Amino acid sequence: MFLHLNKKISIPNCSQVRCIAWSWEHEFIACGGEAGMLKVIKLESNVNQHQTSKNDLSKNLSVNQTLESHKATVESVCWNEKFQKLTSSDANGTIIVWMFYKGMWYEEMVNNRQKSLVTGMAWTHDGNKICIVYEDGAIITGSVDGSRLWGKELKNISLNQVEWSPDGKIILIGTKDVEIHVFDHVGNFLKKMSLNHTVVAKAAEKLIAIKWFKNGTTSNHYPRRLIIAFDNGVIQLMRNESDYNAKLIYCEMGITSIEWNYNGDMFAVTGSTGNKNFIKIYNDQAQLLTVTKIPGNEVYDCSWEKNSRKLVLAVDSFMYFANLKCRISWCFLSNSIAFLRNNFDDEQKKKRSLMFWELKTNKRNERSADNFIQMACWHHYCVVVDKMDKLQSNNNKNNTLENNQSSSNKDVYCLNLYNSIGTLIDYHLTDLQQIKFCCMNSNRVIVASDNSFYVWPFKQLYNANSFKSLAFYSDNLYQELTQNIANDNDLMAGGSVGVKSRRQQQSSSTSFVVVVTDNDNISCVTVSEKFFIVGFESGIINQYLLPNASFINKIQLDASPSRMALNKNSTKLALTDRNSRFYLYDFEANNEQTWTEGNWIEISNTVAKLTDIWDFKWETDNNDLIVLLEKNKFIVINLYKGGVKILDPILFDGYLCSFQQLSIQTIALDQLIVDISNHLDNLDVNDYIVNIPSHYVNEIKNLINEKDSITDAINYAVKIPELPSLWTIVSNECLKNLDIETAYLAMIKNRDYKGLQFLKRLNRIKDLNLKNAEVCAYQNHIQQAESLYLQELDRPDLAVYLNKMNGNFERVRTLLEKYNNLANHDKEMKECYMNLGEYYQDNYQWQQAIRYYEKINAYDQLAECYISEQKYDALVTLVDKVNDEKILLQMAMFLESLGFCKDSVRAYIRANNFEMATNACVKLSEWKMATELANRYKTKNVDMLLEQYIQHLETDHKYMEMIQVYRNANMIDKAVAIIIKLIDETKKMDNNDGASLLKKLHLLIGIIYEENKLNNQNSGRNNKHETLDELLSQNDIFANGTDQQHQPIISTDPWKGAEAYHFYLLTQRNLYRGKYQLAMNCALHLQDYEEYLTVQQIYSLLALAAYANKCYDICSKAFIKLESIDNEQQCKWNSCINDLFNVNTTSTITTMANEEKKRIEYERMAVQIFLKNSPDENSSSNNVSTNISCKFCGQSIPEYSATCPKCQTKFHACVATGKSIIDQRKNWTCKRCRHHAIQEEIVSYTNCPLCHVKI
Repeated sequence: MFLHLNKKISIPNCSQVRCIAWSWEHEFIACGGEAGMLKVIKLESNVNQHQTSKNDLSKNLSVNQTLESHKATVESVCWNEKFQKLTSSDANGTIIVWMFYKGMWYEEMVNNRQKSLVTGMAWTHDGNKICIVYEDGAIITGSVDGSRLWGKELKNISLNQVEWSPDGKIILIGTKDVEIHVFDHVGNFLKKMSLNHTVVAKAAEKLIAIKWFKNGTTSNHYPRRLIIAFDNGVIQLMRNESDYNAKLIYCEMGITSIEWNYNGDMFAVTGSTGNKNFIKIYNDQAQLLTVTKIPGNEVYDCSWEKNSRKLVLAVDSFMYFANLKCRISWCFLSNSIAFLRNNFDDEQKKKRSLMFWELKTNKRNERSADNFIQMACWHHYCVVVDKMDKLQSNNNKNNTLENNQSSSNKDVYCLNLYNSIGTLIDYHLTDLQQIKFCCMNSNRVIVASDNSFYVWPFKQLYNANSFKSLAFYSDNLYQELTQNIANDNDLMAGGSVGVKSRRQQQSSSTSFVVVVTDNDNISCVTVSEKFFIVGFESGIINQYLLPNASFINKIQLDASPSRMALNKNSTKLALTDRNSRFYLYDFEANNEQTWTEGNWIEISNTVAKLTDIWDFKWETDNNDLIVLLEKNKFIVINLYKGGVKILDPILFDGYLCSFQQLSIQTIALDQLIVDISNHLDNLDVNDYIVNIPSHYVNEIKNLINEKDSITDAINYAVKIPELPSLWTIVSNECLKNLDIETAYLAMIKNRDYKGLQFLKRLNRIKDLNLKNAEVCAYQNHIQQAESLYLQELDRPDLAVYLNKMNGNFERVRTLLEKYNNLANHDKEMKECYMNLGEYYQDNYQWQQAIRYYEKINAYDQLAECYISEQKYDALVTLVDKVNDEKILLQMAMFLESLGFCKDSVRAYIRANNFEMATNACVKLSEWKMATELANRYKTKNVDMLLEQYIQHLETDHKYMEMIQVYRNANMIDKAVAIIIKLIDETKKMDNNDGASLLKKLHLLIGIIYEENKLNNQNSGRNNKHETLDELLSQNDIFANGTDQQHQPIISTDPWKGAEAYHFYLLTQRNLYRGKYQLAMNCALHLQDYEEYLTVQQIYSLLALAAYANKCYDICSKAFIKLESIDNEQQCKWNSCINDLFNVNTTSTITTMANEEKKRIEYERMAVQIFLKNSPDENSSSNNVSTNISCKFCGQSIPEYSATCPKCQTKFHACVATGKSIIDQRKNWTCKRCRHHAIQEEIVSYTNCPLCHVKI
């Protein structure tokens, strides 16, 4: 961190400034002083704040108003940020509240107690209350509207400080007896705050300030935000008023003021020692960040700007403005910038993130970095050191750390290697403890702790030969040299700082740790392609030769180095010490005192001027140029041939990015971070970057353009041979003026082969405007060149080609749409759309990419976009359009993951990957399709997978799923076998729902029959072994104990079992509904289904229905059937059951006894019924039915007859009602099960009553 004064405003009449306050929200600065002086000023600021921030000296005062109501010295001023009010008090006890109205400040309220001096004022954080304390012990609390809330007077106590807690519930009031009393918000005394005994022991005479950070919290789990400052230089840092574990800071000066910054992570302390004034900055952990001397006799007060980049100081009769340059963790890469920024959540907990911001595309990539330690960069690489959490380190340590002896309680650090856009390309774990420093070159990352450093050779992803900085070195030569030096043990032990190696024989590609000291701490490190330099707090600087980090030299400095950098060819070292003094060391200079190579460079009589250096960088193309940042100035030094030439300073306030081509690139990084924190939209990082030409560039451009003296410019470049970049500037300026001959000479001097080829082409052009346009395009002035092509030359084709070569395809599209009469317009437009689609696809803007790909039917690219955008329906339409097998496979796998089996199979087949198509069907349980594919394309292992799946289902007793799988796999025989097994098991159970389930199972057999029949018809196969009738007649259908008597029944009519249970259920439904005639009609049809229903089930139901319908003749016949079951026949039946189901004999005897009881019961019931009702057929039929004529023979028969007794014609039964369909003209037939119903009855149905297919 670096603090320097950069502006001073004097107060009229030399009035001493006693108090000052900077409004964070409204940017007004109020200062009060002697003779009632009270001024309010505001620094001028343009709309684009980041542009004006590039030079703070350009700011003037936009508001400068003197408030003239006070008559005595103004002792205190404070702001009400929320309501934009200013409160001031003077030595006479007068308090004035000021309001801002129409650009001016006016009095709003005046309070003149005239009894005592006001010694403290404080507003609550929300601005609703103010507390005022007086010297005589009076306390007054009022509201923002001026009303008094409460007052209290403390007898015999003199007060001098007051402060509110962040939540406004507690008031801290300090006394002149160095005590702090704690009150609640309504004035009740709570306690006295305990102060550290050290403060009392040092006999503090005065309480200087109580400052509680208002945006903080009073919790014990958050950082210390309460400051109590004493006149003896002691500061007590606490979490809240009850914190008994406070931190003490000894400032070693008499404190005059103290103030928190806006974020609460730093506070400023002003004071004096003897006749010297200082300002010190501490962080919230009580660590000293910087110290700066303040001119003047006495500093009274200080205040922060909201962004924490500036402070204003009240010194004598002046207001001093100080710029604060924080040590921001940031890196400037080849085409982007990376920096660390802090955020605060709602609970004021700090969150840190690492942002990568591309310069060309202005795109941002942000990563979480809560465990950030250090970072460094080299060209397009950036390494970030993170401290790993315990859980992460325990999971990765055994597999990744090379030092396996490390104990589990050690911290683990991760070295993350990123490219310029923030993509993690490599990482490495190390157990080197307490890492504080980091640096890197083209192939190594070096991190250091207080006493050791660790070298990690990483693997490059780019060609190192493309970088000029590597062209001077030979890795083989240096590797051989370092290995020879490493064998020299004498060099390893020289100097007061011992060097001990903790490594085995290492190759140049192996990580290793080197312990360099036991009694001195490392203070800074730097590295080049050739050397690694380590600086120590004692002033010793060690030099190591890469790649093996062999110790070769030791340098002594009389101060502690804090920052170092090597030049391009590693011949010179620049460094600053802790006091910001600048030093230069030349490794190749001769030291006349020691007769060795290497000596400090004397900067003649300018050493006293280079004492406030806070940053510096070597020129990337020159070994002897370096730029320094001194306060708010850039200073360039030329060290050619051992000389030291300091150029005129350049005023500018920013951070140093790079120094190349004799131009200094800077960035207003602090303002950029502020604007990001303020959530400003449409930020362009290039607006914060400024290229400042050096003195050499300005001089030679002045000679060419203003003095129009090419000769003088050439002579100027000739006189400075160490700067070949000057010839580049000469050639560029001459090209602008179309002075081709001079440009040709300059390019020869600069060895610019590319430029010479351009001049040859330029000489062949006769048109002057075309020459100017080509020069603009060559110098990358694209807009100017395009303007010349379009306006002066009327050549839109050249403008299109220019933007195409520059990669600006949006502009190409605009030009092509405007000039649609160009040659090959359609081809150019298609190519433009393709390039635009690829651009948006690469940047994950899928909608925009789809928009352009659809215009040119780029199906292969559209498939990838649809997958990323999850447009499933659109993706399915591309299956038949895409031809790239790789894309098809990707589409197929994606569709498979979504469960789109048919579409994924189509994609696999078009990609000629039949095996994966079959596997997809298996995974999605489409076994029928899988078997068809397996048979068609001769794939393997399908049967094995099917059997495995069936075994899994059978283990879980998922029989219905097994049936479905066999159906899909076209294994009808096995599916029917399982159904029959379920039918037999269902018949064993005494279940009220058994009839309904049995109907469904038999219905499933019929449906399978129809499906198989339809499949055989569609496939045109007539093989007798593939029909259901033949399959059902095979013995293996009834495996596992299936009843053999079911075999011929089912094979003859697969629907008959469903019919039986359908009419059985329909009969009962009609009985319950009171439709007895329909119930009897259905029951009569049950006589044809004795294969599926027992005699008792059929005739007991028929007897009940006939009795309810008063058809006693049919009822009598049913009872006769029930009574005619003899014991012998029953014994045979039970014997078959015993053999089939392994029923024991005891159970059989019990069953026979039960059947005999039922028969006796039937006889008793028949006697009771027919004693009262005659079973005469004629008398019964007259009551319940009418006769109709048979349509075939004319015989008169009852309406419910199922068969004509004369012609033996069997009538179809209506599946809706159970009636016999005698008139075939009223017949309706189901399209699936082929069963019949009466048309008038089926009208009210939407599905077939039997098979439930939709009508």
